[in-house]
Amino acid sequence: MIAKILFISVIIFNIAQGGILERLYFHSANKNSYKEISSEEFLSLQKCFYNLLSENNSSCLKAYGFAKIDINDSVYAIVDTQKAGHGFYLIRKNSKSNYLLSMPHRFSDKKTGVIGMRLFRENSFKAAFFATATRKIKDMAHNTITPFNAFHIAYAKYYPKSHIYQLHGFSTKKRKSKNGKKAKIILSNTTKRYSKNLITLSECLKKSITKDIFVYGQDIFELGATTNAQAHTLHSLGFWDFTHIEMAYPIREELANQKSIRDSFAKCLLDN
Repeated sequence: MIAKILFISVIIFNIAQGGILERLYFHSANKNSYKEISSEEFLSLQKCFYNLLSENNSSCLKAYGFAKIDINDSVYAIVDTQKAGHGFYLIRKNSKSNYLLSMPHRFSDKKTGVIGMRLFRENSFKAAFFATATRKIKDMAHNTITPFNAFHIAYAKYYPKSHIYQLHGFSTKKRKSKNGKKAKIILSNTTKRYSKNLITLSECLKKSITKDIFVYGQDIFELGATTNAQAHTLHSLGFWDFTHIEMAYPIREELANQKSIRDSFAKCLLDN
């Protein structure tokens, strides 16, 4: 009981210290509920998100249970007012990059949500998307007809020369290969062939964070995300700049709690 009280106290302290962005992030969670959307709504949401990105037109959001909240002069959030498990979005109006951070398993892949939120807050990423329901209720990375996927499509259409980084977590205990058991980070472009940008990103992260980084298709053949719903959808549209990043728990803990490591991580992502 004492441990639980201390844990809750720490969370409340962190929310208070983090300001409105972190408060909105933590309160956006709706772990055990998800409302399905139809194929028609899926297509309409793509248009809605596209208009939001291209014209800053948020008038369509209310029809889907969303509301736009200005956090400051440069950042706004899109929140799910109906708690339908349709996600939490952060968008920067005038960013130096057009890069998107994607966190589909915020709850089961512990700390990936916090890492993504703090990477966005501290750097120049254009947008970030966070699941608000657990993967057991709705696995956003393996389902196509979701608001999560609609946003990725709209984003890739409006920013065809951008890059999407999707953050995940894995357990080394469940890995079968030698490299899998010692890996801190596994990089993949969700195909069986690794790309030049993966090698460049790997080299940058090895220099600044840890040497235990492996590229799917070259160093390791586990956790390649070859069935990822966002990647498959985006590839069909001709968008290939999608990087799937698997992180072991120790590195997730460091990234969540140590700004200096987050800074190095962010620099590698933004420079790639």
